[in-house]
Amino acid sequence: MAETGEVVFEAQNEPTNELTSEPTVADEERPPLVIPPEVSRELCSMFGCTQETLGQLLSTIHGDPDKILPLLSVLAPSYVAVKVRFETRRQNEFAGALCIVGKGMSGEVIDEAIWVGSSGLPRTFTVGASWESVRNTIQELSSALERVSYKRIREPVSKVFSATAINSLFKSDENIAEVTSQFSSALTSLFHYDLVVEIQVERFNKTRLDSGGLGAPDAKPVPQESGGTEDVTLPVGDIRIACVPALDPVKGRAVVDLRPNDIVVVELQGGGLASILRRTMTRNGELSAFPVLAAEKLPSGQTAVTLAISEGIKGVFKTSPDLRVKLAPKTNPFSNDDGTLPLLVKMLVATAVAGILFLFAYILFLR
Repeated sequence: MAETGEVVFEAQNEPTNELTSEPTVADEERPPLVIPPEVSRELCSMFGCTQETLGQLLSTIHGDPDKILPLLSVLAPSYVAVKVRFETRRQNEFAGALCIVGKGMSGEVIDEAIWVGSSGLPRTFTVGASWESVRNTIQELSSALERVSYKRIREPVSKVFSATAINSLFKSDENIAEVTSQFSSALTSLFHYDLVVEIQVERFNKTRLDSGGLGAPDAKPVPQESGGTEDVTLPVGDIRIACVPALDPVKGRAVVDLRPNDIVVVELQGGGLASILRRTMTRNGELSAFPVLAAEKLPSGQTAVTLAISEGIKGVFKTSPDLRVKLAPKTNPFSNDDGTLPLLVKMLVATAVAGILFLFAYILFLR
């Protein structure tokens, strides 16, 4: 680097290794690329890389300025994951975890996973793990989620981890201590517990964002039908989500015996819309179960089952016809799951009986 602070790159005529592209005649004839210091600092600040890294990237593309921004936008860390763990000093009293994924420079939140409960976090859980594993673990803990605490904690999370806070954490680890102190104070005033809070920050590039299922879904061409392909025919415009049915070898129903309106418990697979639906149902405490639209036998002997998730959204799974899948109980306002009458119905019946007895007493003794 020159004394003026400019980043100077001269195309090398030496052979490159297999990880870099071979220099062309245009590369050899291109004059040295000089990046002004203010532009260099802006690029490094924008993509979170050092000037040495910027120089290495320029060497890889042989100083072609048209390739700088696309390459940096893919390889340089421009996203941040804030991984938080908090719990009381006494075990199994109160604990929680969250993973916030956002854009580093704007602080815009792309995804967040939150769990709070009194059962405590798994012993092997650590915020030092990758943000993908932390996020997946939090989502798997949804069965023990405390709904009331979850609703209460959302406000301090949104206030403490604002766009400016996420940007400051993306820029430097020196800001972690201040954010930790603010979040600890907010939790203590809200829940009145002496909590230990741990925060770790992970910076990553767009490639990992896409591989983690949070990137923009790629447009995929619609496969053409062929004679040897097994598939489920859906109306044009319907969205199809792959599902994995929950198994119940004892009380479950065989797939071949499924009938329309049977409610099957499934797990939605994939990212994009499926990921959004999973998070929404988890936050609302809803069971991932949907009614059967149709069960179709395929030439291979398997059975393809289509579920009605929502209007224009269908769930599909293919499995052995003899496999027993778990069914969700159909809700009945006049009967509990065990066949007994709910308390409200009992109260109504008792009120009606008391009214009839009072009417007879009035007729017999008070007239």
